[in-house]
Amino acid sequence: QKAADAALKKNLQAWGLNGDNNQAAVFSYNPLDGRILVYIGGKNYEKSQYDRVTQAVRPPGSSFKPIVYAAAMEKDYTPNDLIEDKPVQIGQWAPHNYGNTYRGKIPLYMALMLSSNVCAARMIKEVGIRSVIQVARVLGIETPLEYDYTIALGSNGVKLFEFTRAYGAFANGGYVVQPYAVERVETSRGKVIYKTEKTKVTHQLNRNSAAEMTAMLKKVITNGTGRAANIGKPAAGKTGTTDDNKDAYFMGYTPNIVTGVWVGNDDNTVMNKSIQGGTVPALIWKDVMQVATEPYGSVDFNYPDIELVPFSAEAKYIG
Repeated sequence: QKAADAALKKNLQAWGLNGDNNQAAVFSYNPLDGRILVYIGGKNYEKSQYDRVTQAVRPPGSSFKPIVYAAAMEKDYTPNDLIEDKPVQIGQWAPHNYGNTYRGKIPLYMALMLSSNVCAARMIKEVGIRSVIQVARVLGIETPLEYDYTIALGSNGVKLFEFTRAYGAFANGGYVVQPYAVERVETSRGKVIYKTEKTKVTHQLNRNSAAEMTAMLKKVITNGTGRAANIGKPAAGKTGTTDDNKDAYFMGYTPNIVTGVWVGNDDNTVMNKSIQGGTVPALIWKDVMQVATEPYGSVDFNYPDIELVPFSAEAKYIG
């Protein structure tokens, strides 16, 4: 908690986010047993008691894309299936990639690694809005979600608490674990007057889907938009920046710890264009995770090996 508090303040300051309006939140827990490790609802509790972990509802941008790809994995698509990374129009909606860069036919893992908007749009059209909302719901995202293709790019607000809990299922073989804060309460004489009940655990995603998502999200950190978050040990995650630069996220996990970071302005105004999911939130995440993962060494995920290849003869094609 102390390390996270220091990381949040240090990185906000380094990027000139010094005003009371410039805020960040961090939530971190163990996806195996639900123990909450970090809970920071804002940078200064004395100045603002508003809790940006459980109260703020802010759009996650591209960090919502893994929910779309998870819906695809649940329908037996694979990370090596091919998709067209080129302009697309769905009804009146014509999303475009950051910097208007398009790469033609690429595997799904690369589309997620490079955070292609048009590929995420094609993917939600392929699997259906209902499937994506269903996956979001079973993973514990309770905020209202529009029945609209644009949710693929994170247009809908989420709460950091719920969103981080959802990512925990990717870390834990598809199990959603309810985070908890108090282990037990003792009197001054050591008598236990409260002990937490066994945390609620439900199996919501296929283990293979969780393994495939983790293989893809590892690539985001090693080769993609999340390189600033690389802690030098097995970790998976996703950057998120809204179109209008009002919100920036980094959501990520190791086998033992899941951490979500949000950065934005309380009054919902536009931030400096350099503040993106891959900058301040990723740097805060890295600083937090380097300390939080220390007790676990460089342990890797207990998943079957998922080979990611640029071209596979068995690949399905999503046009």
